[in-house]
Amino acid sequence: MPGVVVLLLDTASVISARALTDERGAFRLVARRPGVYRLRTLRIGFTPVMSQPFTLDATALRSEQVVLNELSYSMDTTRVESRSVCRRTSPESLGVVFALWEQARTALHAAELTANAGRLDATTLRYARLFRRDMSTVVAQATEFRTASVGAPWQSLAPDTLHARGYVRAGADDSVTYAAPGLDALLSDTFLADHCFSLASSNDDEMRIAFEPSRDRARVPEISGIVALGRGAADLRRIEFRYVNLPPVQMTQAGGEVTFARLRDGGWVIPRWDVRMPVLGLFGGTPRQARELRVARVRVEGGELVAAVRGGDTVWRHPPLVLSGRVLDSASGAPVAGARVSVSGSRLVGETARDGTFRIPGLLPGAFGLEVRGPGRAYAGMAAAIPVTFTDSASRVELRIPTATQVAGAVCKLEWLVAPVSGGAIVTGHVDASLLPASHGPVTVVAEWNEKHGYAGAGGISYEYVPISFETVADAAGEFRICFVPTETPVRVHATAGDIRALDARILIPPELHFARVDLMLDSNLEPVTSLSAMVVGDSTAGPVSGAEVALPELSLFGATDDRGALRLAEVALGSHKLTVRRDGFAPMDTTIVIEAKPMKVRLLLRARATDSTTMSPEAPRGLPPVASSPRVNESRDAWRTPLPLLLRARETASRECSPPSAPPAAPRARAGAACAR
Repeated sequence: MPGVVVLLLDTASVISARALTDERGAFRLVARRPGVYRLRTLRIGFTPVMSQPFTLDATALRSEQVVLNELSYSMDTTRVESRSVCRRTSPESLGVVFALWEQARTALHAAELTANAGRLDATTLRYARLFRRDMSTVVAQATEFRTASVGAPWQSLAPDTLHARGYVRAGADDSVTYAAPGLDALLSDTFLADHCFSLASSNDDEMRIAFEPSRDRARVPEISGIVALGRGAADLRRIEFRYVNLPPVQMTQAGGEVTFARLRDGGWVIPRWDVRMPVLGLFGGTPRQARELRVARVRVEGGELVAAVRGGDTVWRHPPLVLSGRVLDSASGAPVAGARVSVSGSRLVGETARDGTFRIPGLLPGAFGLEVRGPGRAYAGMAAAIPVTFTDSASRVELRIPTATQVAGAVCKLEWLVAPVSGGAIVTGHVDASLLPASHGPVTVVAEWNEKHGYAGAGGISYEYVPISFETVADAAGEFRICFVPTETPVRVHATAGDIRALDARILIPPELHFARVDLMLDSNLEPVTSLSAMVVGDSTAGPVSGAEVALPELSLFGATDDRGALRLAEVALGSHKLTVRRDGFAPMDTTIVIEAKPMKVRLLLRARATDSTTMSPEAPRGLPPVASSPRVNESRDAWRTPLPLLLRARETASRECSPPSAPPAAPRARAGAACAR
């Protein structure tokens, strides 16, 4: 039978050794010295058994078999009479009290043996809470989760020290120290001698023993309380205590509680414990009336056992709890209905009602993250990650989530337009540089796309796609953000650190969302690439040449210029490459170009008649910024074209950090954009 406490008693009935039987009912005891001994067994719900005396010498190895009485010790028919055993009472009441106390001591022995064995790993939550004086509201709380071998859940004083000094001591700095009784103190003969025991009022589910200090302890800070045992099996459930022999103002709130639970293998653990300590203060006072000493706050220190594991097998787990709370709008404080609240890394989820409240059952105490996703366009499908520490079902969490407008204003420092006609999203992400050496340098992140523009010409309105790119630098943690990225438009996001790049990410943001996240990884095994933007013009008019084929044949990259003579080639490998340009009516161009790490811009001049002379100039035409001063917002316009106001402009009140660089004086303005670095 597992979980049986076996005591080795000498001839004076002093405990020489203790052990707890394992799953096979086996135990091992080592005597301190040779002599005559007896075995005494204790098991919750069974009457104790005492063996016959036997002799142990220095070299003897003795095997004893103990058979417990098959008749379970039941308290179903016990009649309760509230009489103290410190006074004159009937032998029957005296026997019932000590029979129950013996059952409680058995569980205390087993709990102490379980803790001392060191074979049980436990995850515990320890907390320190500060309550209002009526215990209605938690003012402050500090928590800590830890996993270690099961030991004494709190530090306690030795039984002799508690007997001499008591359980409460005042310090020289006006501090007060409250000592909780340890398992060794509750099991000691000193505790038994210092307290009187009686049967307390009980119910149909449990029996209770009351204990209080004896008369000769009236001037010593002591504890009184009850020991609760279940009916039938008489298993120990909890010990409640309060501090007595103190000033009345202190005794109103001072006390504590310890609960017990039996494991499947017969061991015992303490699932929950706490000590309540009143914090006193002086209140009121007039010239004619002294200030009054009252309870200002109540400090509660304690802990809970979350799980206990032995050899990979979970032998005890905290019963699942319910996390409840409310989701509010961070700006207005109004309840948010229809919000989705989920526990990160799990399938546990809840949805808020009309009043913003939610419930998520099936949680264990712990520290974890909640993901709150607001409903509708106002929250843009955005998920807010909120860390919480969950201790018990009585704790309600209040979660405040921002709207898309608030997030955009905080992140991009702009007056945010919630529904811009073209664009309006924020791209955030992380660049993983863990495969690179620590001295890899800054990480540049670029978002690129083609933007549709309309122009008024002699033949009416014509449309063109203009390449746009926003650039930013990731912070030390690899995080980045880019503001005012268009929705419903294919966007290419790529990152580089010197010659090292990451695989491109291509995204398409739905119009109902205003946020997207991209994660990139820099890989030194990838060939570094960049982009090449070309402007092809004719030598006679300096006008744009449309339909010209520009190719890098060695890389199998080619394309045709648009009506503005513009072309952009992406993912161009670094190095020296052959470049060709072909257009009917112009002499063919064949030249060599050196591609460097940064995006490159070139101006290509075609001659109108056949000739072997070709020219490639890095100088930009009118309206195109020169290569050497490449801006963060790369966009070009022809000075002789007038764009129509087809795009919704971003407000001019943008901060300097997130505003785009001003366009060249001769170029029409494009939609404002920003790349926000943390």
